[in-house]
Amino acid sequence: ILGSRRLRGKPAGVAYGLVYHYYGNKDGLLASVFDTNWAFFAKAVDEIADASTSMRDKLTHIVELAFQAFEMAPLVVKVLVLEFGRNARLGDALDNPQVARVFKSITKIFQDGRKSGELFEGIDPAGMSILFIGALETAFVSFILTHAGGRSKLQPVVTLDSMKKTLLAMLQRGALGGGHAHGL
Repeated sequence: ILGSRRLRGKPAGVAYGLVYHYYGNKDGLLASVFDTNWAFFAKAVDEIADASTSMRDKLTHIVELAFQAFEMAPLVVKVLVLEFGRNARLGDALDNPQVARVFKSITKIFQDGRKSGELFEGIDPAGMSILFIGALETAFVSFILTHAGGRSKLQPVVTLDSMKKTLLAMLQRGALGGGHAHGL
């Protein structure tokens, strides 16, 4: 993504030496991009979590937001997904305060859903938040990772829109209780 030193600074009209002066190295620059963009996403998820709407509407809004971000700025989402995936364990990703903030807000959505009867009894809200983020990540990875520099093998079979609709249908019909809490 970041390519050679010369190419990193050149499109912005900045000497690559200046980039390295402020960020130290490529990982520092990548961490800055990662932190800044996760902060924007975390703020939006916080606002969604605090809204006075149903759990279903909140989760739908997050999915729509994530897919809209991918449509508008696929390279930014690519950096976020690939850096998130670079962490060997989820615990490593949660060391980042912005990533932890997203998980906390999504867990709150599922906890509120439990209280309102929208989430099945027996489903752990924290575990569900991990699965939710994992499903989003998997959906994007299928479009981000390419074969030999070309398009993903899935792209001709699955469109971005059909992936979004499938994720929403799976979530809404699989884990949500439709207003009735039931045991598993």
